[in-house]
Amino acid sequence: MNQHWIRYLAVTAVTLLAVSGCSVPRQHQRNGTNTEVKATGARALPFETVLVTNRQGMNDLGANDGAWNGLVKSHEMADTQPGVVQSHTVADEMSNLEQLGEQHVQFIVASSGVRESAVRAAAKKYPLTHFLLLGQATTGQANVAGAVFDTQQAAYAMGYLAGLADKSKNMNKPQKVAVLYNSQSAQELANAHAFAKGFSQAYPGQKPMLMRLPTPFASMSIQSAIHNATEKGAFLIYGAGNVETGPLLQAAETSSLQIMNTGYDAASRFPQHVLASLVPQYNLAVENAVSEVDHNQFKSNTATYNLQNHGVVVSVSHDCPMEWSIAEDRVLQSFGTTGVRHT
Repeated sequence: MNQHWIRYLAVTAVTLLAVSGCSVPRQHQRNGTNTEVKATGARALPFETVLVTNRQGMNDLGANDGAWNGLVKSHEMADTQPGVVQSHTVADEMSNLEQLGEQHVQFIVASSGVRESAVRAAAKKYPLTHFLLLGQATTGQANVAGAVFDTQQAAYAMGYLAGLADKSKNMNKPQKVAVLYNSQSAQELANAHAFAKGFSQAYPGQKPMLMRLPTPFASMSIQSAIHNATEKGAFLIYGAGNVETGPLLQAAETSSLQIMNTGYDAASRFPQHVLASLVPQYNLAVENAVSEVDHNQFKSNTATYNLQNHGVVVSVSHDCPMEWSIAEDRVLQSFGTTGVRHT
């Protein structure tokens, strides 16, 4: 794959810094019992915020990259020390969480896909550490918060736009739009069906091709599914999860294929190839949770991010025809949001 579209990150491993020999729990930093006195007055010491990735690692064009962006932004807004530890295996997840707990890291983001059981066990063992379960509901523990993303309305709007595109190419050859999804992922399955409903609303009597990916799957199986879709006449393919984005971009770079994706705002970077992107704002969930810890207002509940609170965004290519974009705006506004993000 051409590497020019991948956003390489400078930090791919974390070296945790110590404060006076060890990290100081956040509660002790902000209640005045452990402050650093400067000429300008007293202030709390920086606190550590660390992302534990899922097995896709960094540059996943999804939750890991989004969460890291949130930690970087929080570093700019608050006095934090961000870092990331990658999990290459299931066992790594628990090991990474425990090692960070042992080092008294104040805030840990468990990326989407990291096992809830591992977070629950680490949270019980390290009660002074705050955890954010990204893409999952809270465990009910006082030091664990959850953040879930309601993407079905956005997927419906994406499908509506795809229906307009297919209808405009009316060549009496239905099913020229394909959807790739992992049936083992409840969210991808829901996105695929919502996309199909939006498609049929825009293009009555027609349906997209729903193509279930084999499980377990890898890049090769996704590439095979893309090839099968194009062989069947698909000119536009939607990936219902972020894992499909890389192979889809690769295919689009070397053909006339157009794509729609989930997880990463590819439409703003590759408008000639990507008609639209469904973008969960993972960074926003992380920024909000860090702010709560920073102000000693951490909430052990589950926050839902959606179109209405701008926790989910539909980004449309500037190459999209104006009439399609206007129609897409109307669909999104019907859900109570301000419309598409024009790139």
